[in-house]
Amino acid sequence: MTRTKKLLITLLFALLFVAVSVIFFDWMTASAAVYTAEEIFSFRNITGYQTQALDDFNRPVFAVTTKSGGEILVNGDLSGDFSLEAGSSNITSYMLVFTDSLNGNTLAIDAKVAGSKVVLSLGGTLEGENIEISSVTVSGGTKVKYIFEPAALAMKVEDIHGTAYTLSEPTGLPISGFESYSVAVKIVSASEEGRFDIYSLCGYDCIVKSMYSSSEFKPSVYVKAESYAVCGEPFSVPVAKASVLGGERIEKINAVVYENGTKKASGSVPSELKQVTFDAKGSAEIVYTATAKSGIETIYTLKLSILEAGEVYNTFVPDGNTEDITIGTNTEVFLPYVVNSSTLNVSEAAYYPSLVYIIGPDGTFEDFSGAESAKAQKARFNKAGEYTVTFKDRSEKGNALSYQIMVEDELVGLDGVMIEEFYEYGSDFIMQPAKLYYKGESAEAEVTAVAPNGTQFHSNFIFSMGGIWKLIYSAELSGGEQKTELELTVYERADGSFSCKTSSVGYETLADGNSGVLLTSPADEEIVFERTVDLSSAKVNMETYTTEPNEGETFLHIKDRNPNGSFCLIDFNVVNTDAATLDYSRIYIRVTDVYDEENYFEIRIADGAFAGAGGMSYIRARAVGQSFSGLDVRNGKYGQQGAEELKPTQDGFNESGGFLMSYGFQKSGSEHKREDSFKLYYDNQNKALFAISGTQYCSLICDFDDPRFSSILWDGFTTGEAVVSIRMGNISNSAKLIVYSVGTYDFTSEYLQDKEAPVLELDSSAATSAYALIGQPFPVFEARSFDKNYSKVVVKVYQGSEEISVENGYFVPQKPSVYTLAYYAVDAFGNCSETIYVSVRAQSPGKGISLTVENKETAALLGRIYYAPDYEVKGASGVVDSFFGWRKKGEGNFIQSTDGMIRFPETGTYEVIYKVIDYLGQSTEDSFEVIVTETDVPVVESNFSFYKMMFTGEAFGYEIPVLPAYIYTAVGIEQAEESIRIYDGDALIETLQPGDIFSPDHKYAGKTLTAKYFVEGSEEDFEYSFIVRIKEEGNKQGYFLQDENVSYSESESSQPIFTMSENGGFSFVKELLADNFSITFYFPEGADAFGTVKLILTDSYNTAESIAISFKKRGGDIVASTDGVNWYDCAGDWNSSAGLFIGYRSAGKKFVDSMDSSLGVPDFTTDGRTAFKGFSSGKVYFRLETIGVTSPVSLCVTEINNQQMSVTTDRTAPELFVFGSYPGYDIGDTVTVLPAVAGDVLHQYKNLTVSVFTGSEKFPVYIKDINGTEIRDLPADKEYYFTASAYDSYTVLYTCYDTSERENKKTLSITIAVSDKEPPVASLIQSTLSAKVGESINLKNFLVVSDNVTPEEELIIDISVRQNRLREYAEEDGSYTFLSAGKYYIDYLVRDASGNLTLLTLAAEIR
Repeated sequence: MTRTKKLLITLLFALLFVAVSVIFFDWMTASAAVYTAEEIFSFRNITGYQTQALDDFNRPVFAVTTKSGGEILVNGDLSGDFSLEAGSSNITSYMLVFTDSLNGNTLAIDAKVAGSKVVLSLGGTLEGENIEISSVTVSGGTKVKYIFEPAALAMKVEDIHGTAYTLSEPTGLPISGFESYSVAVKIVSASEEGRFDIYSLCGYDCIVKSMYSSSEFKPSVYVKAESYAVCGEPFSVPVAKASVLGGERIEKINAVVYENGTKKASGSVPSELKQVTFDAKGSAEIVYTATAKSGIETIYTLKLSILEAGEVYNTFVPDGNTEDITIGTNTEVFLPYVVNSSTLNVSEAAYYPSLVYIIGPDGTFEDFSGAESAKAQKARFNKAGEYTVTFKDRSEKGNALSYQIMVEDELVGLDGVMIEEFYEYGSDFIMQPAKLYYKGESAEAEVTAVAPNGTQFHSNFIFSMGGIWKLIYSAELSGGEQKTELELTVYERADGSFSCKTSSVGYETLADGNSGVLLTSPADEEIVFERTVDLSSAKVNMETYTTEPNEGETFLHIKDRNPNGSFCLIDFNVVNTDAATLDYSRIYIRVTDVYDEENYFEIRIADGAFAGAGGMSYIRARAVGQSFSGLDVRNGKYGQQGAEELKPTQDGFNESGGFLMSYGFQKSGSEHKREDSFKLYYDNQNKALFAISGTQYCSLICDFDDPRFSSILWDGFTTGEAVVSIRMGNISNSAKLIVYSVGTYDFTSEYLQDKEAPVLELDSSAATSAYALIGQPFPVFEARSFDKNYSKVVVKVYQGSEEISVENGYFVPQKPSVYTLAYYAVDAFGNCSETIYVSVRAQSPGKGISLTVENKETAALLGRIYYAPDYEVKGASGVVDSFFGWRKKGEGNFIQSTDGMIRFPETGTYEVIYKVIDYLGQSTEDSFEVIVTETDVPVVESNFSFYKMMFTGEAFGYEIPVLPAYIYTAVGIEQAEESIRIYDGDALIETLQPGDIFSPDHKYAGKTLTAKYFVEGSEEDFEYSFIVRIKEEGNKQGYFLQDENVSYSESESSQPIFTMSENGGFSFVKELLADNFSITFYFPEGADAFGTVKLILTDSYNTAESIAISFKKRGGDIVASTDGVNWYDCAGDWNSSAGLFIGYRSAGKKFVDSMDSSLGVPDFTTDGRTAFKGFSSGKVYFRLETIGVTSPVSLCVTEINNQQMSVTTDRTAPELFVFGSYPGYDIGDTVTVLPAVAGDVLHQYKNLTVSVFTGSEKFPVYIKDINGTEIRDLPADKEYYFTASAYDSYTVLYTCYDTSERENKKTLSITIAVSDKEPPVASLIQSTLSAKVGESINLKNFLVVSDNVTPEEELIIDISVRQNRLREYAEEDGSYTFLSAGKYYIDYLVRDASGNLTLLTLAAEIR
């Protein structure tokens, strides 16, 4: 190695030694400034701590183990912003306390931990007085980040997800200061193993190290944020305060001032730099530099707007009245607390207390000559005169807020009574004692509170309704009662009227700022908005809408994309938590009649993702008794007139169909914008529902009284008053929905506002032709008011300009004149309707009312209808009520006839009377006698129907029906004697009596026979023709009677075929069971060679009971109509052998298709005049005919009443129909066993019996009727009665057979369950409960229960605890721990084995 190389190596080692020495020296120097945990924190009463611990989720923490009473203090005084991220385990309560180093005021966050929830309440002390500010609940875990910004007067928290909550008020914290402050964590309640985990302090995670350098901590700077500057005026440079974690205070802080970008001044604040004057309007910056001992710096920049003095504008926010008032001498007045922002502020959103001045006749009030506004400030006005109260910005620049107080000696003065800006519905009000002052005297006042509806309270009370309440203070002064009134405004919370069991309801503002009531449901349950929604005047601005594919049909329609002026039933948005998943996929909204909970309509909204229509929703609706249906838009886009086909779609096997709305559930968070919300509109007159979302066209969803949507037409609500409920279904995660409005209730503000006038309803027609009588009381006309809150009608009467007194609904006119009645409605908030005026003329009493009855009939025949004669009324005042009635002469009261017809029950002399009474109560009457005599001529009812056809043979015996022919005698009503003669032409075959069985002989086959009824006492004969045929097994032709132009044949499978070349048809001439009647047919030939097919059903006994339904093709589909106007889609295909199925259902009196979808309910019989009420005999004949035939048509019948027409052997059992239905029964009730009727298509039926038993059909225990007869195989054509003597299931079994060789058997079993309907008996051992926070109580101990059937130990008891509409459930054993103070309500729900419920509520006061 050369000398040169050795020298280089020596130099390298020397340099390395120097470098290592420098590094070691720097490390030693730094270690001298190393902080340990004790230098950051001080501890009291703790067990220990660990600097490198892990929490339950393996996150690094600084962990302090402590018992109750432990304290963790941050060393030194701090300045500037502060944050602490902390969690806990086995700690149920702790406090985070900030103490102002200058004045001792405190801010304290009280944290109550309950599982994964933390309830945080912010309060403090101000000049020794306790204050409460706000509270919030965070969930998801105990980890909470606390953020304190003293310069901005803000206190915030963040939950584990980073969601922020503000604890300070909108105008900031009510305590200013905290330029320097101390921080302490105080453990209030913890177990032996309690642990407080600190994740970060002031944004530093370094506290998890065992030791760390002070150089890691930057100074924290405080500068008051509300600094301002005005050009040309001296500006005091704000003094900054700074600190460093570990207790270091920075005394010297330098600043540089820039004016409009140019350096203006610099120096240490405040020793070198105290004031600066800005020369020009613009902007300024003050850049502060705070340097720690470690040398690390923090630069803080304060930005200002430099304004000219005239540009200063202040925004004032008072919490009470600032309108001019007039008061009495010595009145003490509470001043509003006023804060303001100013254009002088760094942040125009920053608010701070204003300065208050009061100037009166004697100058400025000493206590109010620039004092800072504060809550509960009051001033007494001892001298009459005019006073001005002024609030100014603390710079005393810019505009001010002022109002006048006039003080008068003649008015009553009142001690200061603290009145809040408003009160919450349901909150307590404590009566405040006060003195009254009047003319130099004073006395303690009595106080009365008056609710808007007039209810009075004389002691502390709860606000039971929203509106304007009154406080009336009164006392005896100066020889008389003196009083003065104050007004209290009461609002209900927007979320205050929703009720639910397990869901939560609360007013929320979502991230994008849209506000409303947020409904959160963990499970499928109903959430009810308990306020009444008045739909009586609900109206939608609409028009009819015609489309070409609908062949001229019209639908209701709204073309306006934003239907202003239309009644919005509900406005809402889905709130989904994750865009990748669907929290839920169904919304059900039900609107229920207030007076009939069984009367409602409801809407079903289904997210379209299940049907491949993501981002869309299917909407359908229905009224009670209907299936869900909705308008389906096909082959076009809704809103393009004439392009699309509109088709009501009803429920099938899935939930797709109906209107497809451009609105999907699957959006994360609150991505549904407010303007894109889902709105439902309702029109009460048309009973129609519409929907809109965003800018989509508003569409008709369902018309509840349009037969195209349902054959069961809805009649609407009793009065239009309804309750709205919401249910979220198919929930996979917690379901959320934000509601913006329901009806006229707006939830976008936290409190329900009412600025709408009530609706006044006055039937002015009542005043038509009404007059008053001088000197006699005149009843004012009745009127009603409607409002979402309480409202009342006010009526005043005037004669000219003079007001006339109205007492108890009457006024007394004293002179002949026209009197004006002025009506208006006023609601609880003082909103008034428009005034309606009605005029009434007063006149002297004259002849009064008179009545003339014309054309009096004085004779009548027993059993015949007597019709009321015409009458005329003169001289009446207003509307006239009439009474037409009768009675046996001299016997009892008159019996009213409401239809103007009388059928006298017996012979004799009757008095018939007309009575009329007018609006004034003036009445008159006219009566006359009617002599009723009897006649032996019977009254024969029309519309009787005899058999159309009879088969020969013993298997077909026909019971001869009774022709209704009645003789009315003094004894009673009797069926007239009658005989029936069967003729073959003129040849008598047989003479029969009603009830006899007639079986035609084979020799009469093919003939038409005649049944002649001879009624004793009647000169008329009643004839009915029928044909006789031989029943041959397999031959169907004998059952049909076709028109002459219609030929009969059979298919290869023996099905009847009818062929016609022109209009014609055929009848089935054997009676069939009406209930579940059905026929299936198709057209083997000529399916398009006719216009319509008509099916006619006629009662087998009463020919007047006849209905029809027609069918035709439209656009390739079959449609049906019962009235020729409304056509329904009909499932089926008459071009194929599958055929078209048509049925009739007695329940609902409707025709149905193969899907059991309604095809219409006939309102009238075929005569077009008589209302159709069903088939009274329970049996029908049918006729089927084709109309508009253009070429040969063949119609094949494949099935009738479930009887296949292809069979050659009858293997089908008869059908049964029970007249009526069995309702629910209670123990001890008398049960009516209903009669039944049977029918068979190809044969007769026989042996129709009924039995009633308990137990099984194999081992029955037969029941006896009330006469002791065992109900076992008794004839089923009559009623029987038995007593339900036990809680049991009773089986009613109907049985019958047909007359075929197989004797096919039919049974119908109906179960009557007699169950316990009596709810459990439950009582509370005390009316209220008092307990302490943290105390675990077994709530079952306060409840005593029993039941008439279910043993006490088997009763199910659910116990829930609610506070402020939040509900939690007790443990299964009944235990519950109260985590915070306040009022609670404990709900006990007791349920027996039959499901009967009893609900009790216990009030609790937790200290």
